[in-house]
Amino acid sequence: MPIVIFSYSVICLVLFFLVPDPRPLLTSPMLLVHDFSLLHLGQAITAGFLHSSLGHLLGNLVLLVLAGFPVERKLGSVKTLGLVVLSGLCALAMHVGSDPSSPVLFLGASGVVFGVLAFHASSC
Repeated sequence: MPIVIFSYSVICLVLFFLVPDPRPLLTSPMLLVHDFSLLHLGQAITAGFLHSSLGHLLGNLVLLVLAGFPVERKLGSVKTLGLVVLSGLCALAMHVGSDPSSPVLFLGASGVVFGVLAFHASSC
């Protein structure tokens, strides 16, 4: 069983129902992503598990499961966890690097999904 991809998906689902609208939480003045304090890094990582709508969540999870299960079977759980973390951090860096003062939220698992998809595509 691909435990990393499964666990990430379950956490995203649970948080979606616990925090149905994460935008107020993520737009508080003390939690802006472009400030790289330890608190903000935690907020930015948490944002990778939150989604703005059911369509956003389901779109990410379908792609993550379809590509992620074969990737985790190939890489193993430890390397897949590294891929997930690296993909999420790269997505955050790209978001912040594109416009550090942007008011646009960093939200969702899309960076992780596309990192896993890219690995899956390159390993076929």
